[in-house]
Amino acid sequence: MKRPLIAAIFATFACASVHAQDFDRHAVPPVESIFSGLVQEQDVAIAFSYLRDSLDAALDGRSPAPPSDVLIERGQAITNELNRRGAAYARSVLDAIEAVVREGVRPAPGLPPSNPAQGM
Repeated sequence: MKRPLIAAIFATFACASVHAQDFDRHAVPPVESIFSGLVQEQDVAIAFSYLRDSLDAALDGRSPAPPSDVLIERGQAITNELNRRGAAYARSVLDAIEAVVREGVRPAPGLPPSNPAQGM
């Protein structure tokens, strides 16, 4: 569970630098769209219920119970969806970067190619 979270944090910071450029015309979705609707209100309730139970166990000197199957399943579902959205987002960022680079290497209109092979 740590690896997807670290990847998501890294992607967020990496995407922030990409968004600092002028990529609006290249259809890069906002990074917030990766996370929107991902965690539901019932997920918060499940997680905090587990945290409360763990706190009570710690206060009583007991070991906390393992996470419930529901908590594990929701965590896995969130991880899977985050991976899918992150991959789609990364592809859109790469597409936008490619478009910008392609625009930068196109020869100016009316100039001859710098290499004879480019004129073919």
